[in-house]
Amino acid sequence: MKAALANLAGLGSYTVLPPTLVRHVLGDGPVALGRVYAAGGAAGVAASLVAGRLGEPKHLLETMWAAYGLSGLMVVALSRAPDAIAAGALSAAAAGLVV
Repeated sequence: MKAALANLAGLGSYTVLPPTLVRHVLGDGPVALGRVYAAGGAAGVAASLVAGRLGEPKHLLETMWAAYGLSGLMVVALSRAPDAIAAGALSAAAAGLVV
């Protein structure tokens, strides 16, 4: 139940933040938003490949909560991104940690 609430709190803000950030704060268009989302998707694929290669960690719950916490910090940092490149990098970090 705690993981579900953390997932709701973290991903709920993540689904609203990038379009609002790119359009209204950075003043960029749909191409920049697509690049931000593509960076997150590519990081998710890369993280899945790395996690599959490394196997299950010894301390599964601690690893999961640490990754969720760091991902939350990346989403907070994403809200302060100065440009679309930084937003893409932070989106990639957040997505990679959640996967």
